[in-house]
This record gives sequence, C-alpha cells and structure tokens, in this order.
Amino acid sequence: MGTIKGTYDFAKHPGMGLVVLSTSLDNPEACRLWPEPLGNLFFRSATVDENGKPYRLRYLLSGGAPEFFVKEVPAGYYRLESLNISMFGGAAWTDAPVPHSFSVEAGEVVYLGELTITLDGYISGQNCPITNYKTLLKNQWERDRKWFKRDIENIDAAAAQVRLLSLPEAS
Repeated sequence: MGTIKGTYDFAKHPGMGLVVLSTSLDNPEACRLWPEPLGNLFFRSATVDENGKPYRLRYLLSGGAPEFFVKEVPAGYYRLESLNISMFGGAAWTDAPVPHSFSVEAGEVVYLGELTITLDGYISGQNCPITNYKTLLKNQWERDRKWFKRDIENIDAAAAQVRLLSLPEAS
C-alpha cells in the first residue's frame, strides 16, 4: 500500500480510511559506514484480511526533509510493529517494537503527526547495529495540510481528524 495522490472517493472504497503521516530520521550520521540511511516503520493491524493475515503498513524514513504519506487502509486498529534502519551496502537496525498505535474508521481521514526517529547509539563495526534511539511525535498539521491538499485534490483538509499516534493500550 503506497502513498496515494489525485482524487479519492470513499464511496468506491467501502470499509477504507485514509491515514496521513510524515516521518523523518534525525542524526543519520550515527552510523558512518554508508552515506544515506533508509528506515522503515512497520505497522500491523489487529484486523485481518480475507486470508486471515493482518494488514501491514510500511512507511519510509530518510535523513533530511520529512517524508509525507497518505495511505488507504482498511478500518481498524494498528500498532507499530518494528523500526528497521538499513544502510546501502549493509544494515543498521533495531526491530524492537516502538510503542505507538492508532485506529481509523471507514470513510475517515486521520492525521497521525510527524514521527521523528533520532539515532542515539550504535556499535561500531561491520553491521553498525543501532543500540539506542528516541521517538518524537509533533503535530505538524499546519504544514502537512498543505501537502495533503496538494496530493488529495478533492478532500477538504479540514475534514481530517488530528489524532496523534498514541501509546498502545495495556495488554
């Protein structure tokens, strides 16, 4: 499920909602083995598809300017499953769950905020695994609403629900 652009009609996509999120990667030079780190955030749904498998959402992270995403998702509850940072030619990673979750209803546009991952620690060596990181969530809707309007022409940005990512419920 990649980012969507253009016009979007909820009537043609029953049971679906739109999720808006921007991401950024801070301190990418924490691992200096490769010039450009790329990261992935993986969300897994509590809802399953027709094959009994949970839906997975992938968001990219990169150093520099924030990345902006609008994704079509089945209505339901989603929990951040893992954070993976990889470098060209090798890997620097953590697959420890990052404690963020969200829910979306059918026909709803939900803005989750800007999630910044700051790389704090690493073990120098061939693979340079990340040992410490921080997450920071900011409400950047005033900026991101302009990007939303640019990408989704026919939906008023005022209709979006600003519902920042939250810590998961106790299980």
